[in-house]
Amino acid sequence: MEDTYSDKQPTGIRFQFGLASLLAAITALCLVLAFPYLLVLAVTFVVLLLATLIALAVFYLFVFLPIAWISRWLERWFHWISRSLDRWFQQQ
Repeated sequence: MEDTYSDKQPTGIRFQFGLASLLAAITALCLVLAFPYLLVLAVTFVVLLLATLIALAVFYLFVFLPIAWISRWLERWFHWISRSLDRWFQQQ
């Protein structure tokens, strides 16, 4: 009865910790080697996000607001014309 679970457990634990250490080292090496590419991806993402926000701000300032202002002005102008025509027709 010398061949028990407790006799074999340390070898298994040592093997598992050795494998985990090896996998951790390989993962760390891959991350270190891939860091420049990940950094380029992160910077590219941030630059594209900022470019999108700037494009939306430019669109809002130079396209949407002028259209809104022009449409409001046209609405007031047409309203003034319709009131003037109503008054003119009532006088006739």
